[in-house]
Amino acid sequence: MKFDKELLEHVAHLSKIKLTDKEIEEFTPQMQSILDSAGKIAQVDTSSVKMGYSQTIDFSELREDIVKPSLSNQEALANAPFTQAGYIQVWGATFGSEES
Repeated sequence: MKFDKELLEHVAHLSKIKLTDKEIEEFTPQMQSILDSAGKIAQVDTSSVKMGYSQTIDFSELREDIVKPSLSNQEALANAPFTQAGYIQVWGATFGSEES
């Protein structure tokens, strides 16, 4: 994958990170090197390697669910800085960012 200045600026924008021109010039080749290394790892033939773990869940090992009392809505919202209609407000998720 080609990692260029434009892609770094795009990723920085999505991450809401402000980079200087100097940082962009410094980080672009570093990111390209990281992606090149990951690409080499992806080319390794692992077809003869046994899987070392199971991706399935063994339900016999899970504990039984125990019903316990939970916080009331009022208790859960007591320390939230912003609430509306019984929910916690989160600036970026609820209203978007200031820099959209």
